Amino acid sequence: MNLKRIGICLFFGLVGFFGFSTARADTTTIFISDTIAYQGHIQTQIPVYINNIDQNIEGFQLLFVIVPNDRVYFTTDHIEVHFDTVCCDTIIPCPQLCVDTNIVRVVKIDRTGSLTSNFPWFSASGEAGDTTSDYCVNLSVVGVASSTQPIGPGFGILFKIYLDVLCISDTLLPDTLVYINVYGTLAQDDTLIKESRFLAGRYIILTVKYGDANGDNKVSVADVVYLINYLFKGGSPPIPFIKGDANGDGKVSTADVVYLINYLFKGGPLPHCQEG
Repeated sequence: MNLKRIGICLFFGLVGFFGFSTARADTTTIFISDTIAYQGHIQTQIPVYINNIDQNIEGFQLLFVIVPNDRVYFTTDHIEVHFDTVCCDTIIPCPQLCVDTNIVRVVKIDRTGSLTSNFPWFSASGEAGDTTSDYCVNLSVVGVASSTQPIGPGFGILFKIYLDVLCISDTLLPDTLVYINVYGTLAQDDTLIKESRFLAGRYIILTVKYGDANGDNKVSVADVVYLINYLFKGGSPPIPFIKGDANGDGKVSTADVVYLINYLFKGGPLPHCQEG
């Protein structure tokens, strides 16, 4: 990474997201398209797009904020713990060294085949200090392109993010609307393209009865038969497909057939997101 790339990273580390004036901001837009998901569904994949009219983007820092933040969360990939040796005092030379512990939530991102797939520097993490919670509602993404391959003019996918939806009570509105706000700063050549806010994406959550594969609004042996016909005999898939996911693992498979049989005949747990 050359000095310019290092400079971009250092600047992103020092500059906040808010209170910027715009500089040629109208020529580049980063946005999330509207997405439909279902209560209790995990790892819904959502593309983040860039529409770049005439700039060579060499780096960016983006902040994604979920509003409201009580039912949808960014998917956590893993937690990292870093240990750094620092001076215990401000006196120079340092009289004593201490170990500083930094815990980082790494958020799941897919860059396969995207405009950032060849970025030598890329990170996606939750807020500092948010690792005490099970959920991540603020996602920070920093990327720096190689010196010879900036993001040129055109339209494409920057990367894909993942969201998890909690099981939402049926007493709430049938459909729930959540916004994903996007803030950021872009870098072009030796200048910064300053942004205060990009377009927000709408995330529409629909209620669904998991295990109701045949769509009759009940969970019964008929759903077991329906899934067996679909999986082994070329029958029609559940509509929507996620209804067949009785165990809530994000897939429709023989495991859901076994899960329903255990529930219906052996006193097993209720289908995903259903209350007793």
